[in-house]
Amino acid sequence: MARRLGDPEPDNRLFAARVLGMCGRAARPWADALAAMSTDAGESHPPTRSHALWALSRLGDARCVPPLVRRLAEERHGFASHSSHADGWWTYELSLNEVAADLGAHADVLLPPLRARLPAAAGLDERRSLCRLLTSWGASAAPAIPELLALLDTDAAVWALDALAAIGPEASKAVPPERLRALLDAPPTDQPFAPRSLALAYGRLTGDREPALRLLLPQLGEPYGQEGAATLLAELGPAAVPHVGQLRELLTRHAQGWLPLRAGEALWRITGRTDEVVPALVRAITPFAERGGAYPAVIETVRLLAKMGADAAPARPALRAFLDADERPVRHGTWRSVPEDDALCEAARAALLAASAPGGAA
Repeated sequence: MARRLGDPEPDNRLFAARVLGMCGRAARPWADALAAMSTDAGESHPPTRSHALWALSRLGDARCVPPLVRRLAEERHGFASHSSHADGWWTYELSLNEVAADLGAHADVLLPPLRARLPAAAGLDERRSLCRLLTSWGASAAPAIPELLALLDTDAAVWALDALAAIGPEASKAVPPERLRALLDAPPTDQPFAPRSLALAYGRLTGDREPALRLLLPQLGEPYGQEGAATLLAELGPAAVPHVGQLRELLTRHAQGWLPLRAGEALWRITGRTDEVVPALVRAITPFAERGGAYPAVIETVRLLAKMGADAAPARPALRAFLDADERPVRHGTWRSVPEDDALCEAARAALLAASAPGGAA
């Protein structure tokens, strides 16, 4: 595939760059070729340039930054507003977040063109995309606080508040409390999810969890949507002890998926106990260690087990099975299979190391 980087057919060069990007750090021997293709002078086909940038980003190669700065300063930066999660190997347009989410260490040079784009964005899709990228960068995005505050008066308020909450204390000091309360009292009427999302971000930003509790706690007794309530209770920690009984019931309601993960983390954060949580988490991942097909909830569950330290010892057989599998134990048939497997194996190694450490939970 690497030889195809020099193919005269642009679609072949694009596909080669996509496969190398998919393979991440294993593609390091071809970093120089990808860097040359990330510029106008080195590659005439814009989609191939985008994929070369993405591949460099996956490699952790800083040579993707200068061309990305130039792209962000152009009227059309050439990246999609949404990520596509369709199966298959289609060379669809990459999203801005896919390309730049891991480049927070370079925020000092990437933020100036991003900050200039925010007030000039063409519509909601672009504003949302830029806010999501800033959310990915967390505290590194702090210089963009003024632009994010301005977006609180737009249809992108939900995503702007998410970004401010991700930035943390510096944003907390900058946001007028009365502006936030007004936003909670009058959320965008055409976004049904806005009240809950705004309340969650508001709580993370201000420490006032009451609006989120009022909206999300009723979901604990509903057939769907309990994951959001469990996430909120996990953030509250020991203060959420009155809800331990409901969380215990949710922990075993589903054998797999996001619900045992969210309920289990909440119980652990609230009680500090792992004896009831670890068996449920092990049950949730073991079938995938045996048959494959692991999806993001499995990866996140393994990461949670790593945080539990030596108390996660019962998960060792499943964790070793993930690492010893002859086939990648993730979903097949998509370019995301390799990144997902890399993430799962990294999490499994960390969890095995933590489970072998002396002492209690990390």
